[in-house]
Amino acid sequence: MALSTSDFQALRDYIRRICGMSIPDGKEYLIEQRLGPIARKHGCADLSEFRNRMLGYDSFQLRDEVIDAITTRETCFFRDEHPFEALRELVLPRLTACAPTGQGGVDSEEKTVSVWCVASASGQEPYSLAMLIDEFAGSRHQGAGLNAFSILATDISNEAIRRARRGIYRRAEIERGLSAERIEAYVSRCDESYQICPRLRGHVEFRRCNLAEPFVTLGRFDLVLCRNVLIYFDPPMQRSVIEQIDLMLNPGGYLLLGAAESLYGVPVTLESLRHRDTILYRKPVAAT
Repeated sequence: MALSTSDFQALRDYIRRICGMSIPDGKEYLIEQRLGPIARKHGCADLSEFRNRMLGYDSFQLRDEVIDAITTRETCFFRDEHPFEALRELVLPRLTACAPTGQGGVDSEEKTVSVWCVASASGQEPYSLAMLIDEFAGSRHQGAGLNAFSILATDISNEAIRRARRGIYRRAEIERGLSAERIEAYVSRCDESYQICPRLRGHVEFRRCNLAEPFVTLGRFDLVLCRNVLIYFDPPMQRSVIEQIDLMLNPGGYLLLGAAESLYGVPVTLESLRHRDTILYRKPVAAT
């Protein structure tokens, strides 16, 4: 379906308004490819008619379909690897220094380490994190276990959330990022597919979250993974997201962005630090 200049402008403005995603000039093909099938499904002769329906009385009914179609959900287990090395070697030891053992008899003074995966897509990132935490706890023989952590994973796509909760993946998805040892420990066959074990699935809470709307009420966190999210937003939207995350991070908490993302130009309280190939951001602890 061909897309006129006025339709392109109206549709991309609508997309930014409902989910924050910024579509640059010259990306008409992206809207044609992703929204064209929805337009045909709903009997629209062209994208101009679809535009009128989206901006009119059918907007609410079409909204979720547009979000599912236009958002990018590229992900894999242990994506990029080196950020997870930084988490294992630097962040987890620091965050678990005062965390409970997860083995009962926890002192009331001890706290749960709260983690948020901001755009979890089909769930590979939060499940990777749960595996990492479980392995980290096992290697220490004592101290914080998986039960000492709460893991919240959010996404704007309802379909992505449903799939992540099921934790069922194709063989190619499982083998992309998971070692044979991790597959044996955390994955089981499910008909012709593979499923994450119940223990990990039960430990990750999946919820819908639209970053284009206020989200500070989600809570306070010790670790936030917001990887490969900001690249889809324009500067004002990036600033809004980071400023809210800054408010939500506990003192001493960490923020991890994607390799192509930074906090440049955003006035926040976070300090940057490097661990090998990974840049992290940490919220200072107030002096006592």
